[in-house]
Amino acid sequence: MVPVGTEAGNYTVTVQATTAGAPGPATTSFTMAVTASEDFTVSSFTAGQIVAAGQTTSPYNLAITPTGSAFAGVVTLSCSGIPSGAQCNFTPNPVVPETNSVNVVLTIATTSATSGGTYAVTLTGTSGSLSDSAKTSLTVDGFRLGVSQPFSTVADAGSQQTAKVSLTPSYSGSFNAMCDASVFSGQCSVTPVNPISIAAGTATMLTVTVNIPNSAAPQPSNLYNVNLTAADSSGLPMQTLPLPLTVIQDFTLGSLTPSATQTISAGQSVSYNFSVLPVGPAFGNAVSLTCSGTPAVSLCSFTPASVTPGGSSAAVVMTISTTSDSASLVPQRPGRSFLAWSYALWLGLPPLALLGNRRRRKQHPRLTLRARLLELFLLALVLTSCGGGGSNGGGNGGIGSQQQGTAAGTYTITVTGNSGSLTHAAPATVTLVVTQ
Repeated sequence: MVPVGTEAGNYTVTVQATTAGAPGPATTSFTMAVTASEDFTVSSFTAGQIVAAGQTTSPYNLAITPTGSAFAGVVTLSCSGIPSGAQCNFTPNPVVPETNSVNVVLTIATTSATSGGTYAVTLTGTSGSLSDSAKTSLTVDGFRLGVSQPFSTVADAGSQQTAKVSLTPSYSGSFNAMCDASVFSGQCSVTPVNPISIAAGTATMLTVTVNIPNSAAPQPSNLYNVNLTAADSSGLPMQTLPLPLTVIQDFTLGSLTPSATQTISAGQSVSYNFSVLPVGPAFGNAVSLTCSGTPAVSLCSFTPASVTPGGSSAAVVMTISTTSDSASLVPQRPGRSFLAWSYALWLGLPPLALLGNRRRRKQHPRLTLRARLLELFLLALVLTSCGGGGSNGGGNGGIGSQQQGTAAGTYTITVTGNSGSLTHAAPATVTLVVTQ
């Protein structure tokens, strides 16, 4: 092995070997030529450093040293193993060692979002096909923010919304958290309250609560970011996490009046008043209305059938019409009036025939027998036409048939409004009692 710093030249090397019983040692010599080879080394003289996320380290001291008498090549320095978003800065870079070592200062800049932990950093110098490296370390005191429960994507103006965020630190200490909802002039708060104790590797859950003002939705939907900022009590590390929140135009139903239990007899009607109101400044879509829980044989109607609240409330009247046993909400089948006129016609024919027979009997006595036979035939037709149905109306429900009305009972009625994908029920049900 040729020692570092050996001057170039030809050197005679003698090798001597001995063995037991030999008359003397055997020797041989050869000439070794040492030439001047240029190379370099990279050395680090600074131990690993600890820094808060968002800060820059103190200087790492390096030396780029020629191996041999000199190194005239250009050495470019780089680093690897640092956390994502961090940056190495060498001063100077590149360097030419020549005959003496060159001192280099390294600093590593982190960002507020740099993840906490300890990183093995490799410092490398490269010159053509030659390279050398040294090792050091970097410890970042930081934390990781993660969304556990996002804000709603269909939040109403004027409502209160919550989101949950986990904070996992790489160190123990305390930090402060705050939120900003000024993008829509809202108010927000974070729990637990500041300062908040943290423990290395243990997640702390933060709850962000936002009060959305009524003016937050000038369009059908708006996407806003509520910013959560968490920072160490010293100021660093610090991170800001945007939490998206979508405010939509919406509507609601007012309470029905009268709200007290109403009692009616089968066959009567009852009305309720309520309003459809915008949530926020306006709701520009039509809202259709339905009711459920009404009696089986009844009719639930709304006036108007659908409304568009716009920027104010829209009044609606709901009417529930019941029916008694002797009446039906279903129109009478066509053809019954025709049958009634047919019966009247057939009943009127025999008297007309008798009047005609009296005259013909005086003028044509031979026709009397024929006329009486006609009378009997017509009478038989009339009796056949009138005798088709029983007392309950038969198969086609004759003129005297009776329809089943609304059953007596207590009914809980719910009103629902629908507009696109939005569905809302009135805040309370109403009770209707039907008696016979």
